[in-house]
Amino acid sequence: MIDYPPLDTSAPTFPSEADLVHLMCRHIPYIEQYWVDEDEEHGYFGTLDVNEFQPPGGPINEMIIRSLGDELRGYAALHQSAFFDPTLAGIEKPVLLDPHADGRIRQSIAIIALEDGETSLVIDWTVSDVALSLNEGFGVYIMNDFVNGNRVSISFEGGRRAIRGVGGRARVIETGSTWIKIAGCLGIETSGKQLLYEDAAERNTPERWRNLLQDRVFLRPEVNGGTVRDYACVIRQGRAGTRRIGHGVERLQTAQDGVRAYRFRSRTSDVIAVANFTPVSRSVELTGRSIDVPAMDTVLIKEG
Repeated sequence: MIDYPPLDTSAPTFPSEADLVHLMCRHIPYIEQYWVDEDEEHGYFGTLDVNEFQPPGGPINEMIIRSLGDELRGYAALHQSAFFDPTLAGIEKPVLLDPHADGRIRQSIAIIALEDGETSLVIDWTVSDVALSLNEGFGVYIMNDFVNGNRVSISFEGGRRAIRGVGGRARVIETGSTWIKIAGCLGIETSGKQLLYEDAAERNTPERWRNLLQDRVFLRPEVNGGTVRDYACVIRQGRAGTRRIGHGVERLQTAQDGVRAYRFRSRTSDVIAVANFTPVSRSVELTGRSIDVPAMDTVLIKEG
């Protein structure tokens, strides 16, 4: 454990950008212990086989590796900050801190929460100039342990399952369905992509806790040329919202590169969401009208 000097949390400016960057720099050495260098500019997080990779921090499995990788991707902006301290972080690897370096992988995400309190939309448009060894999108972790009786019920088009938590059978269930209902209180549907459910079967939080099991709902998008992800997912919370799963998520053509539009059902009406991932304002024609979308922003249109 590194004995860092405490930050002054009573300061009127806390948490400033400098404070946040400082805290993130402190956390990098922990993540770094799982990193394996391949050369000066490339590396990877161990292996996906817990039986092969035993880092100084203890055993690690695929889910934790993925979690650390996702966490580290959040430091892309950190490396650009004037407050970044390579001495504190113990690292000066632009490629490690900024996986999108040189524009090789460009991911654009829009997350929209509706005012109805139950419906959210996630849009993911990712392009890559390099081949990806693993391409799994979306990702929602589902608790399946003593907190919910060690069992989660799921249903999807064409079937239903009772997923046992600890002591079950590790597997990935290919639902063949664009929607899934989980435990009667969470619903997910996509714009055409199959949803998969990963049954972990054993507790998979870090060794020091080792008391929770998390399953996972995710996608494996098909690669189309340089486009590795191009989809939307609607998430509905609560029992009433879950019952509304199955209305579908419709992709609308915008004739604008970098602009995505989807129609889906909210609690009270049909809604069109338009996301502009470009650095300039765009005007798109949808449903017989012109819609102006500011740069790097979203617009919601209620129908009916």
